[in-house]
Amino acid sequence: MIVAIDYDGIIGDANRAKTRWIETHLGKAVPPWDCNYTDCAPIIGTDAYKQMGYDVFEREGTLNVEEVPGALNAIKKLSQQAELYVVTARPERRMAYAQEWLESKGVLSCFKALRSSSGTSKAAVCTEIGADILIDVLTLIDQLR
Repeated sequence: MIVAIDYDGIIGDANRAKTRWIETHLGKAVPPWDCNYTDCAPIIGTDAYKQMGYDVFEREGTLNVEEVPGALNAIKKLSQQAELYVVTARPERRMAYAQEWLESKGVLSCFKALRSSSGTSKAAVCTEIGADILIDVLTLIDQLR
């Protein structure tokens, strides 16, 4: 089985980091599940959303993000039964920070490769690698609503 896993929101808890950024910089409370661009930009404004993205997704922000609770243990177990890929919308240069984070957490070796969907789509990357499933935060959020 080939499993594609999104990085932000599934492995690294970028949405919780966004929530903290919004509270610290703007004094607003936005829950993690509303921190995607479509839901959040109307609340905090596009300029603030861009700045938040810079702070959260650049190297320092990426390396300081916490894991999604239980994600690292799940990756270790799943890697024993499936071929794992990270499939992320991060551009190549920001993907390197995610790779560095995964290495620091001792799970980089669990993945066959990290792939960026920047300039294409996660669906296209999943088709290319032959993924049987994509675990993605937006899919999970839609299921919870």
